[in-house]
Amino acid sequence: MAEDYAAGRIYLPQEDLARFGVPEADLGQPSATPALRELMAFEVRRARQLLDQGAPLAGTLGGRPGFAVRGFVAGGRAALAAIERAGYDVLTVQPRAGRARRLALLLSELWRGRRRRGGAPK
Repeated sequence: MAEDYAAGRIYLPQEDLARFGVPEADLGQPSATPALRELMAFEVRRARQLLDQGAPLAGTLGGRPGFAVRGFVAGGRAALAAIERAGYDVLTVQPRAGRARRLALLLSELWRGRRRRGGAPK
């Protein structure tokens, strides 16, 4: 996020920055302020809700498109978990989900998809 800010890019909604009292200049600091951490916790919750709402789409798609949607959902969930593990401080570290974690979440998404379609063993 700090790298984007330094390049003149801000991807957080202006209304959310204002709501949480986070001035744009805080995005260029060495570590996240308490207000920025609260904002990031809010954004993580919002993103997780959107992923949860969209995840069932994968079950309506077959083959590669369904797999791609499951992969997107798994990657998104892994990224959100990494931000949480970093204490919502997206300035001090670049939260990243490791390959093993992404793979585990992808397998979990595939399993959920099978269960929704009734394909899982009973």
